[in-house]
Amino acid sequence: MNSGKLARFNLRAVNAALASAVALAGVGFGINANAATATGTADARVISPITITAGTGTDALNFGAFSTDAAGQTVQISPAALPVRTPTGVKVVNSAASGSGFSAGKFTVTGDTGTSAVSTTFTLTVPASTEIAISGAGAGDTSSRMTVALAHSAGANPVALGTTAVVFYVGGTLTTRSPQVAGAYSGTYTVTVEYN
Repeated sequence: MNSGKLARFNLRAVNAALASAVALAGVGFGINANAATATGTADARVISPITITAGTGTDALNFGAFSTDAAGQTVQISPAALPVRTPTGVKVVNSAASGSGFSAGKFTVTGDTGTSAVSTTFTLTVPASTEIAISGAGAGDTSSRMTVALAHSAGANPVALGTTAVVFYVGGTLTTRSPQVAGAYSGTYTVTVEYN
């Protein structure tokens, strides 16, 4: 085959390949002139964990000192910064004025803070009751335990939490049993908060 025939053959092969490519483009393998694209965004924000702090000392729930001679007598502490103590049947041995040997429990809740803080709400759970038991030499005497029905001042759930801390108080009604052994009594209760 001479060079002229080879050149014509190669040109026919190239033309055939181009024709095939055009044909394939016509059945969807080419670039669609009507296609368009857009770039979306994905965002998130991580906020500070919710925290709760219980007060101690004069900011802890304390029914004060009293004497009792029967079961079913009560001492009530209102859930407030300046609580009221209401004895029923028992004889309190110090002043009925707030800050004189009795107090409500103070709790502080914090969450996301700052100028761009997220305004959110949280759920508050306070147990309905707890028990306080005598400590020291009489510890373990379950018959002398007193029941405490708890109440708080936070209001209805959910509670709004913005850029500042939320403070609330826990009070309760202590009920005596008989016989009530003289001594110091103590107990605990757990308050739970969580974002909604």
